[in-house]
Amino acid sequence: GNFTANKSLAIFPGINACGDYNTAMSFISKSAVCAEANDPFVQFSCGCPVDPANEPTCKLCEGNFTANKSLATIDEIPFNTCGDFNTAISFISNSTECAEANNPVSQFLCGCPIDPPNEPTCKLCEGNFTANKSLAIFPGINACGDYNTAMSFIS
Repeated sequence: GNFTANKSLAIFPGINACGDYNTAMSFISKSAVCAEANDPFVQFSCGCPVDPANEPTCKLCEGNFTANKSLATIDEIPFNTCGDFNTAISFISNSTECAEANNPVSQFLCGCPIDPPNEPTCKLCEGNFTANKSLAIFPGINACGDYNTAMSFIS
């Protein structure tokens, strides 16, 4: 119950605030379903505290990113900054879900360094493409060059 009950959370029809979501969760009896309902996005959005006694196990790019980089212009991403995104994924304890959150697009958008810093192993068309050609298939990726840079995070 440590959250902001009246904070807006319009992610499901009929659930308009964190208190509504918490009430709906009270009908869940299976622990696995309850754990899933404690989604990191919902925890972050409802102001749940990150336990300061525990170092988060999931971090964006192991903490090496641009925290104040804005994500507010990308409708598909419900966070204002990369720092907000990192705070939200700090609620993730499952390594598979953490890896999914640390996907090439989020790494690209938040300015994570390419690892390893040498020649990327994954390239679009082996580097033979038109970098400034429009490509708006992922939020925040507007050109083929952006897509190629995002692919460089794939190892």
